[in-house]
Amino acid sequence: MELEKISSRIKIFLEKTGVVHLQIFDDMASHRNFRLNSGYRAIAHKKLADSRPIRTVSLLLLMAFLISSVLNGLAWAAHFRAQGKGYTSRSWRESQIMQKVKDMPPGIYIYSNMPDAIIVLTGRFACGLPQKLDPITLKHNSNLTAQLALIREGARGHKTLLVWVRLSAMRWYLPSEMDLSKALALTLIENAPEESIYEITGSD
Repeated sequence: MELEKISSRIKIFLEKTGVVHLQIFDDMASHRNFRLNSGYRAIAHKKLADSRPIRTVSLLLLMAFLISSVLNGLAWAAHFRAQGKGYTSRSWRESQIMQKVKDMPPGIYIYSNMPDAIIVLTGRFACGLPQKLDPITLKHNSNLTAQLALIREGARGHKTLLVWVRLSAMRWYLPSEMDLSKALALTLIENAPEESIYEITGSD
């Protein structure tokens, strides 16, 4: 019984280290009088010695990866602490266009390709734009022209603005700035490198 326990422990050890193929022990364990003779010990030691350089290199690579990950994490943490993240980033906090939107008198209709940014940064409500195509199916919106015409018509009786954010490349499925300029008869009010404010005049 004690011999079987020793054999089992050796098998578990070599299974973890990958030194000897497990089939050897599966075959040997079936014999109650099995003894690990000098021949098997020599094979085991040789395979263990051969595997040490590989394991050392693997360990060093793993340590280098872990250290690199930690350093990168610390760098990102420092960056976000200084610059912020998402709508708390420095570029959003210091946006002059968003500040102008915030300071506008109440009662103005606002459309935008990033209405969520306006709501979060200014506290004002903004409507989104109709999609040019479905981002999932890539099917074109056959009602786009009619939907933009409704926006334009509504602007004839009420002051309506379009806040266009040029940092919204992920919203590629919306009409472009040029598309809207033609469809909504836009008049530029405020311009900045990253955002612009247009008035939708509604005129033909």
